[in-house]
Amino acid sequence: MALNQFTPLLLRPLILTIGIRAKFLKFSQVLFFKTFLMADKLAFGEGASINNRPPLFFGVNYQFWKIRMNFFIQSTDKGIWEAIENGPFIPQVKKDYVFVDKLSSEWTESDSKKIKFYWIVKNIITSALSCDEFFRVSKCNFAKEM
Repeated sequence: MALNQFTPLLLRPLILTIGIRAKFLKFSQVLFFKTFLMADKLAFGEGASINNRPPLFFGVNYQFWKIRMNFFIQSTDKGIWEAIENGPFIPQVKKDYVFVDKLSSEWTESDSKKIKFYWIVKNIITSALSCDEFFRVSKCNFAKEM
């Protein structure tokens, strides 16, 4: 609806506000899509910062992302990196010369911490992936497969 001399006075502020909002929304959508499309052209995704966000992977430049992800995980905690290299930790106890999995009620504080590291690893890796890449690795059982 265009603003002209025949527009009722009561509707003019409303039409003007809607017009400004529409222009802003259009601008912000264009800005978002340009930023999203530029992410493939950049050497890094939006996770490139010094805070706790992992570097994002959009499906291009895997070698660069892999090295950055390696640094990110190792700087987070050594136990997290060990969870990737060794796989999931399964607490076991030796009974009659055979190792048996412990019940969760029998876990020690150390067991719980090692198990938590593995879930943190899976969270970090999946948080660093775009939607397409996430669905490619979501069926992997081990963090090292991701």
